[in-house]
Amino acid sequence: MFGILCVFMVLLGYIPSFTVGYGYLFGIYKVDMWDDILHITSALLAAAVAFYSTNATILFFKTIGTFYLLDGIFGFFFEHGFLDLSIFLHKTAAFGPGLRLAANTPHLLIGLFALYVGFVLGRKYVPSTYLAGEKINVP
Repeated sequence: MFGILCVFMVLLGYIPSFTVGYGYLFGIYKVDMWDDILHITSALLAAAVAFYSTNATILFFKTIGTFYLLDGIFGFFFEHGFLDLSIFLHKTAAFGPGLRLAANTPHLLIGLFALYVGFVLGRKYVPSTYLAGEKINVP
């Protein structure tokens, strides 16, 4: 499901009803190749780990959650995130705190949700002995 949502975000950026001005999704997010690569890569990784194993999926959500949450926090304070390289590619604009919060809320929410899945739900669906690396004999 995470991968499908990432692909949906890419596709949404190319529907004229949702882009405003010169290729800005919802008038806030610049639709560019770097964001598309980030979201497609996230989708492909999510699909790969989902087919590989439960442990890989849990590790994926812990890792991606950390990166997305840090990107949202970084973007809020510095106006651009680092995952899509926008801190290096775009000039800094004097956004107010409201616009910075609106622009970074998706990554903050994705990060928090992914960390919840990785750390909370991961423990719920995988025995703790398995997470510790011990073998479990399943009949």
